[in-house]
Amino acid sequence: MRGELFELGDVAVTMNVASKMESDMAFLQFVMMSLDDYSKGNWGALTEDDKAENERALKSGDLRLMGSYKYKEEPDICIWIITDADHKHTTVLFPEEY
Repeated sequence: MRGELFELGDVAVTMNVASKMESDMAFLQFVMMSLDDYSKGNWGALTEDDKAENERALKSGDLRLMGSYKYKEEPDICIWIITDADHKHTTVLFPEEY
């Protein structure tokens, strides 16, 4: 199992994600577990090309990182986690908010 590979920086969630977290404790736990997985390099439901791009970004240290995670309790719901290239900010959002 990989340990934390990079700093998340300041973590923010969009208003829609925050609202879902407040009303659904299982979703809150899902977001927290997804952030933990993400920081360890478990990129979730990305394509192999996107996963490889993240691995290149880790090596170069100057590209953004992204993860995609499906909420098992509601299969139509997915979150994206995006860390800026400078690793100062990470945002959790729904794909339609991008």
